[in-house]
Amino acid sequence: MDCYIDIIISEDDLNGCGILESTITWGGEKIGKTPREFVKGNIKFCLLDTSFYTCAIKNRIILHVSSGLHDIEVKSNI
Repeated sequence: MDCYIDIIISEDDLNGCGILESTITWGGEKIGKTPREFVKGNIKFCLLDTSFYTCAIKNRIILHVSSGLHDIEVKSNI
């Protein structure tokens, strides 16, 4: 069985949830990756295009769990 998890969240609330944007360092400056990626522990998220959803979502981003789904399943069962 395949399963997908998408999280709709305000970009301002990411840090409060401990979800951080993946960055690289170039010339001493931190730069976000393209396409944007986010991490929380072993769980990785990629940014989805909001046009995928039919409803209007204002001031929110949609994160798709791209790896670490097993970790989420284990935590949800505890």
